[in-house]
Amino acid sequence: SDAIDRDGIIKAAVHGAAQPGRAPAPPTSWGYAKPIFAAAYEELPPVDQNTDKAKDLVAQVGAPSQSITVAVTAGRSEMAIIAAEMQSAGKKLGLDVQIKALPADSYNALYSDAKAREGIDVILSLWLARTPDPLSYYQYFRSTDFYNYAGYDDPEVDRLLTKSVAESDPQKRADLVVPMQARIVEDVIWLPLYY
Repeated sequence: SDAIDRDGIIKAAVHGAAQPGRAPAPPTSWGYAKPIFAAAYEELPPVDQNTDKAKDLVAQVGAPSQSITVAVTAGRSEMAIIAAEMQSAGKKLGLDVQIKALPADSYNALYSDAKAREGIDVILSLWLARTPDPLSYYQYFRSTDFYNYAGYDDPEVDRLLTKSVAESDPQKRADLVVPMQARIVEDVIWLPLYY
């Protein structure tokens, strides 16, 4: 995440019509308690490209011995641009990032078939909020959610999700979502690139 040039991706993939993303849920999802979400968003770590920091992290944990495979589909031109930047960023860190191009129907199978995801480390996705609520994104981080492809399992996130879904008071709900968002961002399960 630190090595990726989000500004370059935004210029090349969407002609500059986006902003770098700090969290899976974008500001457009804040349909209530906007001041709470805005303040919490500003406290999230910046997403500026920092190759030196990324190199330090790789040095601390060690580079994987196998290549990292990023799946793309020809049906989405921005995916090829993003994957190429990920490959370039990986190379600067001494990582072998491979791009696997799939036809649209094979790519769509990645979302519903665990067997189709075998050998794939990164799936690029476009997400749209169905409702103006950050939970329309964060629901996918529940340990038992069908779309939790990474197998993310944080009992505190599960607890906060359960409580926030049941909370009707907007301020109290936001107060539950904010710490959950911070945990999810810190654990880097999704790499939000741009909104």
